[in-house]
Amino acid sequence: MVALVTLPTLAVGVEREITKANCHIANFTSQGVNRVEQANSYRQMETFARVAEKKIFGVLERVAKKIGSIDYEPSDVTVHNEKVGESITFDPIHICG
Repeated sequence: MVALVTLPTLAVGVEREITKANCHIANFTSQGVNRVEQANSYRQMETFARVAEKKIFGVLERVAKKIGSIDYEPSDVTVHNEKVGESITFDPIHICG
């Protein structure tokens, strides 16, 4: 899940942007996990993981444009697909402030 850490000196608008971004990241991570679990091949698993990462990095770019420099914490997610019999790891990020 999303671990949000903010600094006490952050303005309310900045905190709101970070909270919104973390919510989007959590949603894209959840969608990526679900799609990887439902994939029919390892190639599909890779594609869905890359799409999730791309969306997450898009969120990072947008929030950086709005509030400037941001700190973030990478956290690997490993998903196992029973049908394919393989696991894949991708890297969602949590914005800290």
